[in-house]
Amino acid sequence: MFQLLRTLIEAMKRVSQTFRRAWRGVFRPREARRSHSSATSRGYVLIPDDDEPPLGGTRDHDQMQTPEKKPLGSRDHEQTPTPERELLGSRGPHQEPTRVEPLRCFLLDLPTELVLHVGSYLPSLSRLLASHTCLTLYELFGHKGAGGAQLGYKSHIEYLMGVAYDLPTKWVCEECVTLHDFAVLDTPGSTAHCPCPLGWDRQAEGGPHIGSHTYRPHHRHVQIALKHSRLGASSKEHQQHVDSILHPRINYFAVRCSQGGPDSLLSAYLMFPKIMGGRFYVLGIWVYWQRQHAITVDTMGCLHICNHCSWTTSEHHSHGLKVRNELAQTRTRAMMDLTGRALGSCSSCATDFKVSFHSELKAAMVMSWTDLGDERSLTSRARRALVNPDCWQGAPCKVHHRRYGGHRLGEMGDHKPGSIRERFPARVFLQSGRARNVPSGTPEWLLPVP
Repeated sequence: MFQLLRTLIEAMKRVSQTFRRAWRGVFRPREARRSHSSATSRGYVLIPDDDEPPLGGTRDHDQMQTPEKKPLGSRDHEQTPTPERELLGSRGPHQEPTRVEPLRCFLLDLPTELVLHVGSYLPSLSRLLASHTCLTLYELFGHKGAGGAQLGYKSHIEYLMGVAYDLPTKWVCEECVTLHDFAVLDTPGSTAHCPCPLGWDRQAEGGPHIGSHTYRPHHRHVQIALKHSRLGASSKEHQQHVDSILHPRINYFAVRCSQGGPDSLLSAYLMFPKIMGGRFYVLGIWVYWQRQHAITVDTMGCLHICNHCSWTTSEHHSHGLKVRNELAQTRTRAMMDLTGRALGSCSSCATDFKVSFHSELKAAMVMSWTDLGDERSLTSRARRALVNPDCWQGAPCKVHHRRYGGHRLGEMGDHKPGSIRERFPARVFLQSGRARNVPSGTPEWLLPVP
């Protein structure tokens, strides 16, 4: 079997050499005589290769016929634009044609045993990606080759990420384990048009919880937006889709769990996505204004800014969230501080936050910075820490199934507290008076200056 594979590779090399010689003007003697008249009539001269023998073996200089050059004044020597002349390059009437050297893969010049030995040091993912570069490496490193790679679920996802790296309109689906094309109507604000055949509810299981009321970015949106920043837009629809992902949003909402009722405070949520350094960040801002009641711990109700931090101290099983006291402790420190401000960070995911109280404006504000990762962070621990650990599906999806690494949800990624806030600085001004940049009729207005 190995000898047969080796014979096949040698035959493929000979075929490849034949095409290279034909491209450079090296023909058999009989073919050179037949192609001489047509070649010179088109205004270019075939140049024999003195470095390589003809197809039959050793070079026979007696049989090799070199085409004769036509006089400069003849009609056959007119400079007509042809693809061959464009390839050889423009030249004057007294210059010899330039020979274009073909690309050469030195790896394929090695013996087959040595190529397989080199491939044995590569990871399975790298061998599989190398098998798609040419037919020879596919025969060696493909699924049926002697050095074929067998990939597990995580390695297969990483392999698809490598395939889609230069495809601006494709995203990797971890449920179907394949590539999907983007849909113009599939935005973080309207996920019902998800192009995955399993439906938007199945994809929602892998979405991060960032406390947003109307903005639910999935990793498919992160992939498309980051590749757009690197490769550019491929069409008008593609540009429209990316603009909808990166567009800032503002939404007024009713405070839940408030002791004074849903109308005790006027509250708004603002969201600003941003791409920096090949990573996707989201800045979320919650603003509370005094309305029927004063701003207190009881009237501010409950708030979840990530999958782990909440105002409340109890667990909300109806939302599948495992909350902690980190956000509540930060709020308490802000109330007791003379400046009315305090900084905090989630110990389980890549989220930083800030709580501030503004007594002169009778307002309170919460800011959160979340790092949604880069293009290849689909299977990373940091990304999985942002996902809800509880599955809403009847059967566990691949995001939560133990067979596919779902039991590792909630693990802490490599996040240094405060690093995201330093990377994404933002200044927010609260001012009384006429409403600007928000719907009219509101008593306050918010101006973000990134």
